[in-house]
Amino acid sequence: MKYTKLIILLLFISCKITTKQDADVVQEKKEIQSVNVEGNNHNDTEEDTSESIENVKKLEFDIKEVLNEDMIGLSLDEEEKEVLKKYTYDVSGACYSCDIANVKFNNKEVILTNICEDSKEKKFEVESIVKKGKTYEILFIQENKRIKLFIIKVEEVPIYNFELDANFQEIEDFKINTFFITKKELSKLETRDCGGFEG
Repeated sequence: MKYTKLIILLLFISCKITTKQDADVVQEKKEIQSVNVEGNNHNDTEEDTSESIENVKKLEFDIKEVLNEDMIGLSLDEEEKEVLKKYTYDVSGACYSCDIANVKFNNKEVILTNICEDSKEKKFEVESIVKKGKTYEILFIQENKRIKLFIIKVEEVPIYNFELDANFQEIEDFKINTFFITKKELSKLETRDCGGFEG
């Protein structure tokens, strides 16, 4: 009887070890996700950002449109109806206070660069890029915390909406705007630089 119990116990332990190894392999595969994978593999709650992006106009787009592109922060004039006038170069943040960040990202990292000083930058390791409907979720690490950055295309121009979850710690001189355009498309906007601004 003792031998029977011992055999059952050994079988049980063996099964648990195998299951754990299988789970580790699955987890590794999940962490090496490629762009455009549907679904959510993270346990973090999204309540802090779901409300803010719920009512945003969403257009279909491919993440390749913005991968490795310099993203320039914009201001929004809600009273303006014409898209190319509604979104403008953030003159206050870029020309006066110099405290906003250009954003660039790829499959490995998110890079923030101060709008006035290219030498000032912050880099964060990307864990995954996941597509959910018309929204892309970039999961990156800031001070050992997982941070979610949601990217939505809101205008055909193209204009993108960036939303960060509540865990993100704001960094002095690296404020992140809500709206962005790629540097190569910036010339389409009516206000596209500091112009005659005197800070």
